[in-house]
Amino acid sequence: MDFQELLGSNAVYIAIAVFIILCIFLGVRVVPQSEKHVVERFGKLRSVLAPGLNFVVPFLDRIAHRVSILERQLPTASQDAITADNVLVKVETSVFYRITEPERPSTASVTSTPRSRRPLPGSSGPRSASWSLIRCSPTARN
Repeated sequence: MDFQELLGSNAVYIAIAVFIILCIFLGVRVVPQSEKHVVERFGKLRSVLAPGLNFVVPFLDRIAHRVSILERQLPTASQDAITADNVLVKVETSVFYRITEPERPSTASVTSTPRSRRPLPGSSGPRSASWSLIRCSPTARN
């Protein structure tokens, strides 16, 4: 029995087996404990995968975002302030935050771009690095 004869008679079975193994490989997702994954189907939000073993439909679903759910800290900032009795004090701020709904930031859109761009205090104009989009609203989901 020749190798070509063996491969020729079983080529369909080998192709089906490879396709099934590929579907299993692409359909099983392991999400780390410190993350949540946002799944989109054809560009629309489908679900959020929790930490652990998850299953998605291969070739239709895709992991759009991997969001860390750990508590994070923004860099501390200090600013001088004058109190009611004209005393100069230095105020330091520290912000801790955690993303609790990972689907919300990933599906946000700007409602009005011209109105949403405005200079932050202390910036020099539209070419300044401190300009940012400030007005977002979540999109409607079906």
